[in-house]
Amino acid sequence: MISILAPSRGRPEMAAKMVESAHKTAHGKIRIAFYLAKDDPKFGEYKKHLKGVEVSDGPDIATTLAWNMLAEACPNDLMLLGSDDIIFETQDWDKLMLEAAKPISVVAPSDGFEKGSHPHYAATRKWVETLGYLAPPLFYHFYVDTFTQAVATQANVFIPMDNVVVRHLKKRDKKGKTIESEMDDTALRIRKTGIWHRDNYAAKKVGRQLAHMEVLKVRQACESLSQE
Repeated sequence: MISILAPSRGRPEMAAKMVESAHKTAHGKIRIAFYLAKDDPKFGEYKKHLKGVEVSDGPDIATTLAWNMLAEACPNDLMLLGSDDIIFETQDWDKLMLEAAKPISVVAPSDGFEKGSHPHYAATRKWVETLGYLAPPLFYHFYVDTFTQAVATQANVFIPMDNVVVRHLKKRDKKGKTIESEMDDTALRIRKTGIWHRDNYAAKKVGRQLAHMEVLKVRQACESLSQE
């Protein structure tokens, strides 16, 4: 089974649409788990909009920490790095991703914008156990998919799936850049706090060195698995 792990803030209606689309297009049973911040002004509205999901709540924390906390509590073998602003469009997306996954791998559907864009990846349990996380804790919010794709590609376990579309709803211009004037309060909150600059600094300073170390871990795990 696959789990969708999704931090959410200020978007109960969008979160509900994501859940509906995931269930409507899934081939089999899926699990959806959210992390909600108790200081979210719309915290109370989530109970009205979210049905048939698991919810964890607590303080306002880094997006990567929320993903990793949800991953630690996840009982399933494939964990999708989800969010409240995605829509599942491809019928039987779960079956296709589960069939494509290898024991240690990152399976990445398309975001529906352009070929080669895979921000909402799914990682296997053995990948998470090997590295110790689903989302690299070096970052707060940004660069998570870029870093993970780089590590998985270099370790030869990245599986892009352009035949599966999990559409990211953020508005972009023709060059692929996010249109800030179209952002809602949740997106603007992340942008205005300087988190992008912090994550960009981390990526430039130590991202490449850390990625190299993680590649070695994944390769060693794959080799050990092949000898079992």
